[in-house]
Amino acid sequence: MLQLRYAIDGEEKVLALSAPQIRLGRSAENHVVLPDYSVSRRHAVIRRTGDEWWVDDLQSTNGVQVNEAGVESSPIRAGDQLKIGIFEIGVFAS
Repeated sequence: MLQLRYAIDGEEKVLALSAPQIRLGRSAENHVVLPDYSVSRRHAVIRRTGDEWWVDDLQSTNGVQVNEAGVESSPIRAGDQLKIGIFEIGVFAS
């Protein structure tokens, strides 16, 4: 199972990817709330397709990066590094 690891105000957070879809953004309606104005209200979604996980940019202002490359949609795997606004999000196998 994949996990996301990230920090908010110095506090490390870990989220197992168990739901078929995880929304990320600044708004409280998201599964992962990233509280900074560099993040759009509804910034990105991580979704499961078959045996793969994908990250999709939801037409955010500042975009999504996977391993320092800007993407609109990309598969993600253990070892990848996502960047959403100022937040660095690591992808790990549990």
